[in-house]
Amino acid sequence: MKRFIALTHCTGRHLEDALKAFNKWKAHRKAVVSNPLPMTPSRSATPEADLLEPLSDSSDEVSSILVNEDSGDDDSGDYDSGDDDSEDDEPGDDDSEEDDSEEEDSEEEDSGDDDSGDDGPVFDSYVTEKMKNLKFDTSGQTIQAETDNSCSDEAEAQSEKLEMLGVAHYPVKGMGYDAKKIYNTIRKPLHPNSMSGGIVYILEHTEISGLFKIGYTGRSAYKRLKQPGNCYHVKTRPIHETEGGKFTGAHQAERVAHAILDHKRIRFYECPHCVGYHKEWFLVSRKEACSAVKLAEQWLKMPAYALHQQEGEYKLTPNGDTAFQLMFPFSIPKMRALIGKAGKSDNDSDSGPNATSAATARKKGANVSSAAKRKIPRIFVNGGETIMPSVEFNLRERSPVRGVGDKKAGFQIKIEEVCERRESRSRATTPEGNFIIVSEQTTIRRRRVSVSNHEQNDGAFDLKDKRKRGTAAAKG
Repeated sequence: MKRFIALTHCTGRHLEDALKAFNKWKAHRKAVVSNPLPMTPSRSATPEADLLEPLSDSSDEVSSILVNEDSGDDDSGDYDSGDDDSEDDEPGDDDSEEDDSEEEDSEEEDSGDDDSGDDGPVFDSYVTEKMKNLKFDTSGQTIQAETDNSCSDEAEAQSEKLEMLGVAHYPVKGMGYDAKKIYNTIRKPLHPNSMSGGIVYILEHTEISGLFKIGYTGRSAYKRLKQPGNCYHVKTRPIHETEGGKFTGAHQAERVAHAILDHKRIRFYECPHCVGYHKEWFLVSRKEACSAVKLAEQWLKMPAYALHQQEGEYKLTPNGDTAFQLMFPFSIPKMRALIGKAGKSDNDSDSGPNATSAATARKKGANVSSAAKRKIPRIFVNGGETIMPSVEFNLRERSPVRGVGDKKAGFQIKIEEVCERRESRSRATTPEGNFIIVSEQTTIRRRRVSVSNHEQNDGAFDLKDKRKRGTAAAKG
């Protein structure tokens, strides 16, 4: 309701007055709930005869009197229905409304029985006998109302505590994992900035039970809390930091954990500290929060991503892609089992007799023939490897070409050869369904020729080489 008021009133003029009126109504409502009106009117099992007015001869008039009596007793029910429109988390009000409706149905049935009676005159004794047969379980209704009020007070107290962090936008109750969000978060190629190193941490609110904040930092959780301008340091304490210190991909691990717990994310608008918006809070248990964060850390440490030099992006490794294809329908135990299976297969391949050759093949690019011979199902590309083109220079010189009759005539030729090698890698799939890395090398050769002109004489030149092995001559 407070969020609705904030959205429908302008901030500068009417919002403050509307919030004051809302708080006044809220205080009045609490006072009414603490002193509830009687659920049913006090009726005597044997009413005195002087309290009953003479009735007419028509049974329809008796029914109308009973209906009017019931409608007059439903003033408290109307108030409860107004509460239900303002707040949905009031189970006590819903139960009281159901009880009132049952009473109305029973009394209407009684009035129907009156209509089926004789058409003769109806006396006070007839109404008295009918009222003797009515049963009102007022004690049970009172106990139920007290129980519902206690639940309402607890929910109201929780709501007031959450208001300290801003205007809360609660998650939808009963929702499961958002498979689409998890799929897109894991599958999407990553910019190198998303794979920055650091740690993932969890903060627990000290006053609001079941409220946790999940984030990442390049330092530590305690240093993050001491950072100026941090809104999360108020009434929070760290309960988890990545074991083993910093690791590559901490930012992506945070995003994966957020996607897993997105169905329990609570968003806060109009933060009292920064007047901003925060989306890293979750209404979960401590066990569930720690499980999601540790699972995301294991996923990045597997490793699940490798850098592709040509695109300049991080993509799923063959091992990560295999686990990803089997991950849905999603569940935390299933993802944990897939990560453990992938890590076990890596350890088995590295501990075999061909471990040295396998490592060498990965370093050199793992060509098709070697991979097919060893039948390695998955080959990794080292994301940190940088392939630089190699350049070779070969310089050749020609001595000046001189004329036969004039030693000053002639020209000089200088040839420079440049050889450049480039290497590119790509992933391919064999007919057996195995993944291999194909390495392609391209050699580019260029020649540069420079000529120095001299005077010519009669078209006859002497070709002389400065090297010691001799002199070559030509006549034309």
